[in-house]
Amino acid sequence: MSTTYFVDSVDGLESNVGYDIDHPVATAARALALCVAGDTVYLLTSITEVVTIVKDRITLVGAIVNGGIVISNADNVTITSLLIANATTGISIDANCDSTKIGSDVYFSNVTTDLADSGTNTLDVRIGTTEVAAAVRVELANELAVIINELLR
Repeated sequence: MSTTYFVDSVDGLESNVGYDIDHPVATAARALALCVAGDTVYLLTSITEVVTIVKDRITLVGAIVNGGIVISNADNVTITSLLIANATTGISIDANCDSTKIGSDVYFSNVTTDLADSGTNTLDVRIGTTEVAAAVRVELANELAVIINELLR
């Protein structure tokens, strides 16, 4: 059975249970610490932190992440319905991650690099179909072309 944990940086408390919308936790870090595979973290308000996901089958959905998202050693992570803002890298995915899904409703604002492979260029990423996601697909296609050229040498 999966659980949804709610994050409210204004009214949440780290001591709250998090799975009750009336008793949210204050940070994504706390919600993610409570999660197990298959759970969802729902951001009710804007947060200012780098969100680091290190567990399989986690879904991140909601408001605004000021600071970016790092996915490390986690498979089948889904990111949807949010804005990533004010970060050098919007989403950083390491080489030990498979089947990351980025929804067509993920947007970037004041971000230097929307999506970065911080590992060994072995991403398996599913991206939605908005114009923002299309730009990310072009970046991935360019990375893939470089890898193919290197392999053909």
